[in-house]
Amino acid sequence: MSDGANPKDNPSTDLKLLHEEVPLLFNVIETSEEIPITIQPLLKELVQKAISPFEVKDGQWRLPHNLPAVSQNSSHGYLPSLPELVQRGNYVLDNRKTQQGDCAKVTRPKKKHGTLIPGIFCILCPHGICYGFEIMRDHESPNIPFTILRTRFPDAPELVIYDNACRLHEYCLNRDPAFFKKTKFVVDKFHWKNHSGCCEGYNMKLYPMLNMYNSQAAEQCNSCIKPLASMVSYMEYDNFFLFTKLHIWHRNMLRIVKYNPEREIAYKDYFLTLSRVIH
Repeated sequence: MSDGANPKDNPSTDLKLLHEEVPLLFNVIETSEEIPITIQPLLKELVQKAISPFEVKDGQWRLPHNLPAVSQNSSHGYLPSLPELVQRGNYVLDNRKTQQGDCAKVTRPKKKHGTLIPGIFCILCPHGICYGFEIMRDHESPNIPFTILRTRFPDAPELVIYDNACRLHEYCLNRDPAFFKKTKFVVDKFHWKNHSGCCEGYNMKLYPMLNMYNSQAAEQCNSCIKPLASMVSYMEYDNFFLFTKLHIWHRNMLRIVKYNPEREIAYKDYFLTLSRVIH
């Protein structure tokens, strides 16, 4: 397109791909018969900016960092189906304060407690099943989701739906851009209204192929876990861990039954699963 090619010449492929991947640009050219000459220089600059994180000086593509294998479990959470594969690694920008982008995400002020943890970060599949949780150290820091994605997935997911996806995307590209090259980051529909000045490309509503996903899965899980706060806040660490694991396991089992109403799950299976959770 930056060279004048018109995606309308191949509507079933090029135009469809544009609609799915770059809806903002699709809206611009939807009413035009040809690509306006005036925007071609802009498109060339956008293409260059888009590929710049993945290029090296000699014109070759960057490769994901070769991180060392896990020597011992460094996790402070419970993600049994996503074992750690590599260590997180140390990045130059970890020790620098980077300037925030244009997005001014509106958040409620949170009261900090001197000794209690800020909360837990849950990761879910598209069906709302919770893989587990990681203990957070800062409410809005993208470090925890980045660490989970980089150390527990052999390949980066194709889609990440997160209430602070714009900042997480920037965080990931500043550390290991090649690993996240094919990952789409979008803000869930519930939280998009809190993003002021954010790029519309993160707006999940603009992508028609994402309508099949329940963007509220994380919020539904959080609302289920929130009542636990008053019970677990002053538990000893081992009891807190066990209680939270058991609660998430029970919620997952209820969802499995909900999505498979015709399947009879023997009580024996419940108890076997429960014994693995407890131990």
